[in-house]
Amino acid sequence: MLENTLKADFVNNKVLIRIYKGLCAGGYAQTVTTGIQFLSVPLLIAAWGVVGYGEWLAVSALPVYMGLFDLGVSNTSGNMMALEVSKVQRYYIFKAGWEITTASYFFALFILSVIGFFVDWVSVFDFSVLDSETIFYIVLGLSSHVFIVGQMQSLSAVYKAERKYPEVIFFLNTVRLFEWGGALIVAYLGGGFFGFVLSLFSIRVLGFFLLVAFTYQQIDKRYILVLFKKYSGEKVSLISASGANFSSSIAVMISVQGTILILSSAWSGAAVAAFNVMRVLSRVIVQAATVVSQASWAEFSYAAAEGDHLLVKGILGKARLLAFIMSVILGLFLCFFAQGIVNFWLGNEAFAIDERAFYFLVTGAVVHSLWQVGWVYMMALNKHVRFSYVMSVVVALSMLVLFFVAKFESFLFVSVCLLIMESSILLLERIFNSER
Repeated sequence: MLENTLKADFVNNKVLIRIYKGLCAGGYAQTVTTGIQFLSVPLLIAAWGVVGYGEWLAVSALPVYMGLFDLGVSNTSGNMMALEVSKVQRYYIFKAGWEITTASYFFALFILSVIGFFVDWVSVFDFSVLDSETIFYIVLGLSSHVFIVGQMQSLSAVYKAERKYPEVIFFLNTVRLFEWGGALIVAYLGGGFFGFVLSLFSIRVLGFFLLVAFTYQQIDKRYILVLFKKYSGEKVSLISASGANFSSSIAVMISVQGTILILSSAWSGAAVAAFNVMRVLSRVIVQAATVVSQASWAEFSYAAAEGDHLLVKGILGKARLLAFIMSVILGLFLCFFAQGIVNFWLGNEAFAIDERAFYFLVTGAVVHSLWQVGWVYMMALNKHVRFSYVMSVVVALSMLVLFFVAKFESFLFVSVCLLIMESSILLLERIFNSER
């Protein structure tokens, strides 16, 4: 009895240490993300003007969708590897996942390059700052950047399987910090759109080769070597769970970037930029919840692999509570100090925020934090298929409604529409998780 108790305490301590490391890595990741958002807006507006920045938001939204061509395979293969006891089988799963995502990203890179070359963006969006040639180079450069990001995400599955996920999260976000820091300096010094994109891409490529070298030397060289030789293992199906992961990734991206594209087609660049500033502020709440969900993700898989379902449920309950508390505290802070932050943030370009619209955006972000942990829990166990497809339908319908709402040119109407979307997803998440 005593031996079992000591063993349980040892296991729980190891879990707590990994969760603590995950929270630290996640906190660092969101600090980097928040820092990039808060620095990029005033610096890019200073470099390109409000209208130029608004047009950049519209064009840069398209290459972001290339991330969807991961097809959900990276997350699915990472989960399967974490759930898999056999190391030999892990190599096989990694190789199978990498081959699918690489082929898919190559196809996406080709398609987006063609779109960037042939679509008359200037006429479609009535641009006044960007010309067709500049737009093509932006789309090509950002698409190439996303391709390298996809390669690094595939490799990060190795770290999840080897129980070193916080380490790779720290590395990936350090690369992101350096690439954005360098690119913002180039833009501020007059490097223009082309210099900004080239800086992002160059530093990301350097980070990719460093990650490959570290994985080969410090983690397990067989994960790298297996990519260059024929390898077989027990057949696994990545299709069902990956398809659902892909569907939910589309839904999340559309809810963020799709909103910008829809508003860009109906509003002026200055109005889009102003709404984006308010939404960036409110999304700090989502980023805080992401710290908790990302730190818990791998632990859900590890506990399930060991058959400890009680531990899985315990992690889920505590993660939900922590995410909610952090979201409420941040939400209240933003409601009181948002205007001051905008004034300090944008200086001479500051504007009076629409308080009612902002409160709805903040409420929507808090609601998002309530369902995010439960969604990650389902994905970690590869049991998210039905929920992901239903969530995608909800987001698609919401974007359709938003398309018509945007014509009223009201920040308030758009914010209410987004809140209803988040509330609907929360209701669905609770229904699906109550069945388990």
